[in-house]
Amino acid sequence: MRRYGSILLVAVLVVTGFLLLGQGIRLWSEWREAREISAQAGRLEENVRPLAYRITLTIDPTSDHFFGEASIRIHLAQARRAIWLHGRGLKIRSAMATDARGRHVRARWKTLGERGLARLLLGETLARGEALLHLRYEGRISKSGEGLFRVRRAGRSHVFSQMQPIAARSVFPAFDQPNFKTPFEISVRTPPGNRVISNAPLAGLERGRDGWRTWKFQPSRPLPTYLVALAVGPLVEVGETNAMQRRPPMRAFGVSGDADRRALSRLLGNARILLGDLEGFFRHPYPFAKLDLLAVPDFAPLGMENAGAVMLRESLVAAFADAPDPLVHPPGSRRWREWLAADPRHYRAVHWLIHQLAHQWIGNLVTPAWWSDLWFSESFGRWVADHELRRLTGDDGLVDLKAGLRALRAMEFDVGERARPLHRRIVTTDDILTVFDPPLYDKGASVIAMIERFSKRDVWRRVWHHLLASHAGSNIDTATLGDALATVTGDPEIAGSLADFVHLTGVPLLEISGRCVPAGDDSREFPVRVAQSRFRPFTPSSSAVVPPDAGWRIPLCLNFGQGQGRPEGI
Repeated sequence: MRRYGSILLVAVLVVTGFLLLGQGIRLWSEWREAREISAQAGRLEENVRPLAYRITLTIDPTSDHFFGEASIRIHLAQARRAIWLHGRGLKIRSAMATDARGRHVRARWKTLGERGLARLLLGETLARGEALLHLRYEGRISKSGEGLFRVRRAGRSHVFSQMQPIAARSVFPAFDQPNFKTPFEISVRTPPGNRVISNAPLAGLERGRDGWRTWKFQPSRPLPTYLVALAVGPLVEVGETNAMQRRPPMRAFGVSGDADRRALSRLLGNARILLGDLEGFFRHPYPFAKLDLLAVPDFAPLGMENAGAVMLRESLVAAFADAPDPLVHPPGSRRWREWLAADPRHYRAVHWLIHQLAHQWIGNLVTPAWWSDLWFSESFGRWVADHELRRLTGDDGLVDLKAGLRALRAMEFDVGERARPLHRRIVTTDDILTVFDPPLYDKGASVIAMIERFSKRDVWRRVWHHLLASHAGSNIDTATLGDALATVTGDPEIAGSLADFVHLTGVPLLEISGRCVPAGDDSREFPVRVAQSRFRPFTPSSSAVVPPDAGWRIPLCLNFGQGQGRPEGI
């Protein structure tokens, strides 16, 4: 009997040991996966991909809290017991997963670190294929101007969103990175007297027994999480006149109390005409179902290109108050040009408006694959604004002057101790926050302009025609942009020049020398020597960190000629 008891005890210990070993291996594997994700700035692997979100929020603009339910349809490339995603500052009340067969699996939520990497530990393994995650949670209205934040004006409260770069995770559980683009179906329940704006058109409005209303929006086009937009409160609407109405429908909104209806109306009229101009520039129709423009008080960024719901700082919108009537004096007219040049605030407001509108194609329809690639979205936004204003002003030198000053600021930045390449490796989550650096956008726009001037063939316009035809609705990286440039120009070297200026810091210094051709020599040869070095700050007290010498492939065009003759180029 004792022998059987001993055998049973050994068997129990062996089984227990295997179970503990299996659990240990699983925990070690999850710890290793979490460490790898953290080491990649919280970048989630693509073996779990979001396919669609359905978000329902309860928002009272006077409250410090909001409540939400998130249903996320996902695809698993392999069976999993744990799912990694993002969520920051959210109190998860319940979490559940449903597999393709309709089987419900309870889950536990755990946040790792302050930046919002989170793990959903499932009670049972989910099989490969599609599944549905459902989470109920509570969040807080932000005081820092990110996520969902409150604006009080004239004793009334409004809530706006600012998701870029990684604040969507503070509003709903998410796969919060730009390479995941999915449709969003959003509903917001709020007290009567409030309006709600989001990315897509309104699908329906329901009134509850308590008087609260639920605003239900149509599913959006596929978007990254940072482009999701919300505005809730007693907003003031300004619509288009009958003479301006066409597709897509457009509206402008301000906050209650002191909303400047004239400024909103002039903003809307200018935006309508400029949007049509950009459709011509891109040879691609505006890609979203509607366009709302919102004037946001105390908005941390000057503008945010949310798909279909562009937000601008209220002070920018105010600059349109004395703009001429666009029906009588449209953008490009003499009266409009005089208004543009009369006050730097006018130029700044129009430039930012075009910048945000251009993002509807570059950034929203074709999206950077990762934060390292964000430079081209922002830099092209500035360059397209320069391009359009140069056309509208008749190339009177004003745009070139301002662009030249930005280029000089970018050069000063690029030889200083804070210099960073346009495309750089993101090591930590904090590095994501540093890609939003205006001097870098100045440099990017200047590099883009340099290549445009060298090519002299409207090259970037043709590059974006190519990319919109091949990548609309998806993501591209910097290498794909370079490949498109090489394809359009037929010149891989110009793409190599772009790569050098994108990946290197510093400013190249060229020394050009030549030998005069003796009189009577008709060989038409003019020996030229070009030497390249890195420009180094010459101020003795400079603390700039100068990297080792590196060469740039520089687009260079030399003009020569004799007397009054027409210069020739090489």
